[in-house]
Amino acid sequence: MKISKSRLKEIIKEEYTKFNIRSKGDLSEDANDDTFEMLDALTQAMGETSVLENLVQAMERGLAHQLLQGIATDHGISLGGSDEVEDYNPSDY
Repeated sequence: MKISKSRLKEIIKEEYTKFNIRSKGDLSEDANDDTFEMLDALTQAMGETSVLENLVQAMERGLAHQLLQGIATDHGISLGGSDEVEDYNPSDY
């Protein structure tokens, strides 16, 4: 079973819309059987790494960062880096 990039983008867009609605109030996670059935079908056809890479690639960058950071936080994983902006000194260039 293969999935086209356009269909994958549609799925991500639908989930993104649901995520935006939930983030404005009700923060329930999607743990429905049909979602996991889709995930199972994709991982059987493509492998776990390929599915994950395709999902992240299909997402808008900000959403990908938000979701990945949320997962890392939930599992106590530090992704490193910092949101701090370094001081800019024009004479350094």
